[in-house]
Amino acid sequence: MKRIGFIITVSFFLGVSSGRCAAEISTEKTIPIPRWQFDNEGGLYCELPSPDHYDAVRHVELVTHGRRVIMRIYFPVDDGKATLVHGPQVQWPIFKSDVRDKDMEIPHTETRSTDLPVIRINDKPYELGRRTSYRYNGFFQVVYDSHQGIKATRTLFPSIEGRLALQEWRLENTEAEPVTVQVPSTCETLWKRTGADGQNWLIDYIITPVTRQRLLPGETAAFAVAYAAYPESEVLLPIDLHAEKQAYLDLIHYADKHLVLQTPDRLLNRAFHFAKIRTLLSNIETKAGILNTTGSMAYYCGFWANDNAEYASPFIPLLGHTDLLNGVDTMYRVWLNDIQQYTLKDKQITGSFESYNLFPYQRGRGDEAMILYGLSHYLLALGDRQRAEEMWPLVERCADYLRANCNESGVIASRTDELEGRLPTGNANLSTSALGYGGLDKAARLAGALGKSTLAQEYRQFAESLETSIETYFGRTVEGYDTYSYYEGNDLLRGWISLPLVVGIDRRKEQTLDALFSTKLWLEKPETDEVNLKAVSTETETRWGRETYYALLAAYKAGRTELATEKLSTVLRSHILGPRGPFADEDAIDLLAPTILFGRVVTEGLFGIEPWNFNGFCCSPRLPKSWPWMKLNQVSMLGKFLDMEVSRSGDDIQLTVREREKLLYSQRGPVGTAFKVIVSSSGK
Repeated sequence: MKRIGFIITVSFFLGVSSGRCAAEISTEKTIPIPRWQFDNEGGLYCELPSPDHYDAVRHVELVTHGRRVIMRIYFPVDDGKATLVHGPQVQWPIFKSDVRDKDMEIPHTETRSTDLPVIRINDKPYELGRRTSYRYNGFFQVVYDSHQGIKATRTLFPSIEGRLALQEWRLENTEAEPVTVQVPSTCETLWKRTGADGQNWLIDYIITPVTRQRLLPGETAAFAVAYAAYPESEVLLPIDLHAEKQAYLDLIHYADKHLVLQTPDRLLNRAFHFAKIRTLLSNIETKAGILNTTGSMAYYCGFWANDNAEYASPFIPLLGHTDLLNGVDTMYRVWLNDIQQYTLKDKQITGSFESYNLFPYQRGRGDEAMILYGLSHYLLALGDRQRAEEMWPLVERCADYLRANCNESGVIASRTDELEGRLPTGNANLSTSALGYGGLDKAARLAGALGKSTLAQEYRQFAESLETSIETYFGRTVEGYDTYSYYEGNDLLRGWISLPLVVGIDRRKEQTLDALFSTKLWLEKPETDEVNLKAVSTETETRWGRETYYALLAAYKAGRTELATEKLSTVLRSHILGPRGPFADEDAIDLLAPTILFGRVVTEGLFGIEPWNFNGFCCSPRLPKSWPWMKLNQVSMLGKFLDMEVSRSGDDIQLTVREREKLLYSQRGPVGTAFKVIVSSSGK
């Protein structure tokens, strides 16, 4: 079906260094009408027009979960006339005996085919009206047209603590006269299954009743539809819809008040807010307790060195949410316990633990470098000496592994990278060595903060040596750009060439950025709302949102603020407002990746926040020229909640940091200044 769009002409200047030709390019782009738009409260809505202007194959799909249940919400984006109404797919961690086990999933061929309740209006069967829109404001809602005098709204969300996948149905009287509403109580056991804990469990389909309620014009009646899992030996407690919804609202309210981004860009502000909500939902139940997970229908109930250590650990401390921090600590304690089971010489560190029972799974992907990078950043940002001392053996184990596995050229040998063999990586890849450098740099600062001066010096020297080796081993001209060859013999541009810039290696920054945002790697098709970085220059179908956000983070860190801001805006319009919105998600199955990398584009890229030691942090703001100011309030750093404001002061920028109303820091300097902010005189 035809997409509605309009034509605009965009002219921009591409500044290219090292002798490459700079040219002014004028091009026409067809920009489609966004599928998602903002409402007056900052939520998103997607209208379902008639006739249908969208490709009906496209759909809305998102994953969300509480600590003991996970839901995939799937709705077709069409004109709303289809009679089939999709319910959520539901899984529970307690049944996940193997990461690829999908047997325990609702709906299933053995269970009911629909979750639609039986509703009677004025003693007559009620049929839903046409779907008119989808809405997202932290909750996902489906809105139906008025039919038989009743407008229905369906809100889907997981229980935060319980094993409940919930829907709140609200029925509003749109007539001028009173109507009666009746919904019979239902409790139907669908399945009995054995959980990973060895217990027998029941799975029920439940409807809480509406007992012949009289609605005046404009009044509403509400009831719950739920899937519940509970031990056969226990009695299922009554569902308290109000309390369950309030618990979810409390999480959204936390996001409202912590790590609050304020800029002139409304889309950026709200997208960041939604990313925080997703992050706050990323704890889940396992045998080891509640811990931080990647959050996926396929791979949930486990954690990975890339998703949870490398990506998430640098961001999560800034939210300051106690339960979320406890989930990260529990995750790292699993790693700490695991490394006691084998020596450095025996095997590589476990790269992932999967399923409810947390079976060790991946190895040999450069996981030691990922963990070292993420964990060291996490501990520096928290500034908690006791926590850092507890976790130190894991830091040291990862650093020792990197030292023991340098090849003859001085870079880190690795079987593969996080793409796990999907693309060639040789015997040593740029990702592992770059993250190793970044991890050693942070570990040196952490060691210094803990008084381990000898190790701090050793790690610093190792990092300097590794940086030199990265330049010698990987530094090459690839497809006309003076950048990096991803592995020895590689002659194609790869998306992960952003990583040296992300970790602070800027020897080849200009040409690397030119390569990342060239047509060889940067895939931008506004006519289809498709924007992403390609994993390799020759394969248009191989693209990953995580590489896209790392490229944007690299651009900000390297000082290309205007380029990064322009591209970030384009990406968000595609990923948040486009056909696959409302999240910065690759395939609608992951909760954290790449959403949390987008969050770091803001905190580490735009604001340049980098924890330095247990007393202070570095801040290198990149304020776009068209913005007079930007703020990031209630940032949790070193055990305090800080308000940060960056403003323009003539040709300079001004950084002001407050704790509550108390002024902690206020300095101005040229664009590119790295401000050193002292928070306390001594670490905790």
